[in-house]
Amino acid sequence: MIKEIKMPNLGTTTNEMKIVRWNKNVGDEIKRGELLFEVETDKAVMEVESYLSGYLKKIIVEADGMVETGSVVALIGNETDELEHEEQHEQVEIQKREENVIVEKAQEVRISPMVKKIADKLGVDYTKVQGTGPNGMITKADIENFDKDNNNETKNVEKFNRIGRATAKAMTTSKTTIPHVYFTIEIDAASMIKRRTDSNKTITYNAMIMKAVADCIKDYPYFAAKYTDEGRILEEKFNIGLAVARGNDLLVPVVADAGRLKIEEIEQQIKLLADKVKEDKLQQNDVSGGVFTITNLGGFGIDSFSAIINPPESAILAVGRIAEKVIPVEGNFEIKSIMKMTLSVDHRIINGVYAAQFLQTLKSTLERI
Repeated sequence: MIKEIKMPNLGTTTNEMKIVRWNKNVGDEIKRGELLFEVETDKAVMEVESYLSGYLKKIIVEADGMVETGSVVALIGNETDELEHEEQHEQVEIQKREENVIVEKAQEVRISPMVKKIADKLGVDYTKVQGTGPNGMITKADIENFDKDNNNETKNVEKFNRIGRATAKAMTTSKTTIPHVYFTIEIDAASMIKRRTDSNKTITYNAMIMKAVADCIKDYPYFAAKYTDEGRILEEKFNIGLAVARGNDLLVPVVADAGRLKIEEIEQQIKLLADKVKEDKLQQNDVSGGVFTITNLGGFGIDSFSAIINPPESAILAVGRIAEKVIPVEGNFEIKSIMKMTLSVDHRIINGVYAAQFLQTLKSTLERI
């Protein structure tokens, strides 16, 4: 008996995903729990396992196709099952996948009620939008990328990919809804340099900073808090994110429960996540659950900068380069290796004194690491 395989709910922040690749071909035997295909969400590539056993009879949505939770992506059956009246069957499947789609017959505009609502909110005439979804369906991305003034015919526009759109939305939300306050401190990096040298450069500054941050959060738990109208939600596990770039994409893989790890273990996790970023193999759990983010541009010669908080977190630490600086010491002058750090905090959760105390403790921790 032919059965449908539908896109399961992956617990992501978006309902729209792209199938990256199929791991099975038509005719292959599939066992329940076996990897079937991979999808790209707004944050990562996720593996999807089959919840049925049988033989793959037909792939409804090919690689690079867009899907939504609950839509039919494939057909599965017994080895001897055959697809009768395939064209008619395919039309039935398309109809099922689009049963909630509004169709403007005069112009054959296909749009879901949810996307139509977004179009109305943004003031976009969806009848002028070119749909890129299955069978020309207009997607949320089509509405968001539509140029109202130039009827979607603007030239030289490099459209955001899914990660780019998610990043733009998150950063806009952060700057428009979170009251940022910034604090900068200088750290004598001599102990950090020695620790890295003693490890034959197997321990990075990022691992040291992450360990120090995790230890400090134990004494300043508001840095692991999330804002609600009722108050602060305090997290028990200190999952620390490290901002990384992949091409033009900004990703924040997370070291889980960093507060319980040694520096060497944190270093291993950072390297593992870095490899996943390069190979485009980040999973949803690799980028979820962060309570604090570190971003380091010191390797690019940046002295200092202010970063935007990654919502719903309460703070982010921007790290600059280590540079030699002349420092007055007891009437004399010494040349010291100085690292600047700028802390951005959500002023609804963290006040100035609390942030300053956190930075003082972080400075003390790193100067004797």
